[in-house]
Amino acid sequence: MGDANAKVGSDNISYEEVMGKQGLGVMNDNGERFADFCCLNDLVIGGAIFPHKDIHKATWVSPDGGTENQIDHICISRKFRRSLQDVRVFRGADIGSDHHLVIATFQLKLKRYSRNPTTKRLIFQDYKHKDWISQESLNRLSERREKKAAVNNSRTRNEKESAQREYSDAAKEVKRSIKNDKEAFTNELAERAEKAAQGGHTRTLYETTKVLAGKRKNTEMPVKDAEGNTIFSQELQMTRWVEHFESLLNRPPPIEPPEILPARNDLDINCEPPTLEEIENAAFDSIDRNTLWKLLRHYGIPPKILTLIQKMYDGTSCKVLLEGRLTDSFEIKTGVRQGCLLSPFLFILAVDWLMKESTSGSRNGIQWTLWTQLDDLDFADDIALVSHNHSQMQDMTSTVNQLSGSIGLRIHPGQSKMLKIKTEDTQAITVGGKPLEFVENFTYLGSVIDHSGGTAADVSLEWQRREHIQNSG
Repeated sequence: MGDANAKVGSDNISYEEVMGKQGLGVMNDNGERFADFCCLNDLVIGGAIFPHKDIHKATWVSPDGGTENQIDHICISRKFRRSLQDVRVFRGADIGSDHHLVIATFQLKLKRYSRNPTTKRLIFQDYKHKDWISQESLNRLSERREKKAAVNNSRTRNEKESAQREYSDAAKEVKRSIKNDKEAFTNELAERAEKAAQGGHTRTLYETTKVLAGKRKNTEMPVKDAEGNTIFSQELQMTRWVEHFESLLNRPPPIEPPEILPARNDLDINCEPPTLEEIENAAFDSIDRNTLWKLLRHYGIPPKILTLIQKMYDGTSCKVLLEGRLTDSFEIKTGVRQGCLLSPFLFILAVDWLMKESTSGSRNGIQWTLWTQLDDLDFADDIALVSHNHSQMQDMTSTVNQLSGSIGLRIHPGQSKMLKIKTEDTQAITVGGKPLEFVENFTYLGSVIDHSGGTAADVSLEWQRREHIQNSG
């Protein structure tokens, strides 16, 4: 089955094995290619076999209703030709398309098997319209269906043109009405989600957000080669993607490059060497390796595995590229290897020990359940400390900062923020004598947290993103 824009016509000379003389119109180039394809694959074109009126053969009608063609076909293997009873067009489907429905009738004789397996029942459900479609839109759908029937029942060309115009106008009204219904439904869900967020009804909030998001569609687009031919093999498709991006990202230099004049004055840029403090703030936290090996033993890593990890880090060196020249190599004795798959695990292990040691034995967190407290939220090195009051938060921050230094880590005051929720306390939290910046809200792992403590800001931001995506699309 398929829309190949192929007209096979009624002349079946040299194509007697794949088609009859009941086609509509005259064969075009695509029709000839389609017939050749059927010959090569031993297929039979069903629409050119059975006699019907022309109105029951035409599968496509032009927007003005003046041109009709048979370009949609149903093919079947020659082996099952006798099973094909009929192929014809049904014009009554009101689906807002310029194509008609093509239906084939089959009669199959299946072989009986000796054993009786469990029969699977197919459950068919009646089609139901969306709940958000209003009664006004349903009435307009009924009117459009009547206009469609008037087009099919027209006797003269003038009647058909007039009926086609009325049907087109009715179809536009249906689209406009359903669009308004969908927009009103979406706005209602957004208001419901916002009220649920303000009232703390988490279940209602997530259920409403799930309805708003809709089902995720996994769309697959066909891949074509440089000549425009469709590629079906997955291996060839991957090779084609490599060729495409290699060509896209490696453009040839321009034939006539533009003349770019040098600046009259140099920019006021500080070219002095960076200070020690700037280097420390910019550098990646460097874990002490001896401490790291002790932590691995503490967590029960087998000695053989620990020895392998140590061998990976023994003798690691680095060179500095300066004005096109490499310096002498120097050994790196601290920190984890950048780009290594094992490095995130080692770093997270150190952070896990740090937070457990910092919070064990103290009750500086918030009451999470009747018997447990919540002290921190951790995601790699993104750590959020939580407490009920200022003194507890200061004690917890100081403890974390002190233990961090013992394993080579440190809290960066310039990259840390302080957020107070529903409190008037104006005292600052300090790290090494430096106060942390106070903010009204900040984004943690993609979610917005504000001083009110609710989810209204996060829901509002998500709604703004969806509106931006819809407007840009």
